[in-house]
Amino acid sequence: MQSWTTEAIVLKRVNVGEADRVVTVLTPDEGKLVCIAKGVRKMNSTQRAYLEPGNHITLHLRKTKTLPIISQAQLLNQFSEAKQQLKRVKQVFEVLELSDVLFVENVEDEDGFHQVRQILEILNTSPSGFKDVQDRLNTLFTHMGYQDLHDTNYTSILEYASAVAERPVRSYDFLSVRHKDVVK
Repeated sequence: MQSWTTEAIVLKRVNVGEADRVVTVLTPDEGKLVCIAKGVRKMNSTQRAYLEPGNHITLHLRKTKTLPIISQAQLLNQFSEAKQQLKRVKQVFEVLELSDVLFVENVEDEDGFHQVRQILEILNTSPSGFKDVQDRLNTLFTHMGYQDLHDTNYTSILEYASAVAERPVRSYDFLSVRHKDVVK
């Protein structure tokens, strides 16, 4: 069996069976990759916390006939400052969802990976840097072959991403803060 080690950003995860998890990651050398983490949901799993969305990790993978299996994970950066406030958590999850929409499975894009990592680092270090984040997201869109946001009729990156994905960006609604005096 072939095995390899790569850097990755965890985009999303889905629980499967009693103890396994399917993890979607973005890597510089494989692009978006869907993997399986066997036994990671067990209480004694040492990799459990590393495979959470928004973490920058190093993965050791084994190739199988179906999905690659994650045999080891090591945390490089969990972007903990960005996960301290709901507004910034929302922004991190929007970036992760947009990355999941934009990147194609098994297509190498080292520059795109580094752009996503830089966006997460900005969110982690600068709470007021969302204008810079939106500009970088626009750069990521143009890097991926989409039209510049300023040359379209869309008013925001999220609206543009919803059109590109042909579905609404769900993290925005899920992580919206609602005030008590607002009646829906």
